[in-house]
Order: sequence, then C-alpha cells, then structure tokens
Amino acid sequence: GTRFHAWAEQFVKAGCVNKNSIQYDVDETAVENVAETCENISQNAKSSERKLLIWKQRLITSKWAHRRPIAAEQPIVAHVPELGDQIINGKIDAIFAGGLNPEDPSKLYTIVDWKTGRKPTKPQDIALKLGQLDWYRLLLSLMTKVPLDAIDATLYYVNISDECEREIHAEQKTKDEILAELHSDTLI
Repeated sequence: GTRFHAWAEQFVKAGCVNKNSIQYDVDETAVENVAETCENISQNAKSSERKLLIWKQRLITSKWAHRRPIAAEQPIVAHVPELGDQIINGKIDAIFAGGLNPEDPSKLYTIVDWKTGRKPTKPQDIALKLGQLDWYRLLLSLMTKVPLDAIDATLYYVNISDECEREIHAEQKTKDEILAELHSDTLI
C-alpha cells in the first residue's frame, strides 16, 4: 500500500501542473507502459509486484485520471473551536476539482482516499472508514473557508476489478453531526 500511495502521489501531482484547464489529458504513454508491464509480467514475479502494477493500471484508467487534481498528499491542519485548544491534522491522498458528480456546480472539491486493502461490507466497518473522510471534509472546509456541503469525499479501492464497485462515498454530514460522532465515540 505504501508504494502505491507514493506512486499515486506522483501520478496525481503530475496533473496539478495545469490548474487552469477544466480537465487534463492523461499521459497515454504512461498508461501504455503500465498496461504493457502488467501484460508482460512473468508468473514468477512477486505477488506484491503484480498487485502494485494492477493497482497502478486501475488508477490510470479510472475516472479520476480524467479529473482535474488540486492536490496530492495534502497536509491539513486546523483548529476546531468546539474541541478547545486542540489542533487536528491529517494528510489527504488526493483532492480533485468539482464534486463526485462533475456536473454538480454546488460542489467545489472531492477528497479521494486511495485504499489497497479489502473493501468493508459491514455497516460498522464502513462507518469507521468513512469517519476519517468526515474529518478530512471538515478540516479542508476550515482551512479553505469553503462550505462543508461543497466538499464531497470517497474511498477508492484499487483492489476491486470492477470500477463501478470501487467507491464508498461519504455522507454529506454537517459539522455538528461530525462533532457529535466524535463525542459519542462512534469514530473511535
């Protein structure tokens, strides 16, 4: 997972160069190179190498490869007044312009958290994973002064072969709902 995240950071940052365009062209050479490497990898190659190449291919052929990135591995630090003197920090894997639905003009950003592990199926496991995205949404809102409801977020599981099944979207929780979950220990 660590090697994939490092590669994904470089891939996303490469698209951050031209922030004035609505979309950018995917580097087709990179796509072809990864696809060719995946096809040519021998059966003797390490399982971890095969997985890494498959994950790379899935990202560069995903819808996110065609979206305009804003940041990769973005540190976020914010003071949440409701938590007293505590400063909360984290690091967001990727931030893209627009919402989950790129046609929705009310959304300014989408946070994407790349996942290489098993996609959860139990509601309590999903809620635990999405709790982190709730905090990322809140912190990004506080840092950028963008309304919380203008920020979408999703988990993206690169180990799932069907792209339609890779995402788990965060709910559009309010600041009060996010803080209430913290105080009720739902996120712990």
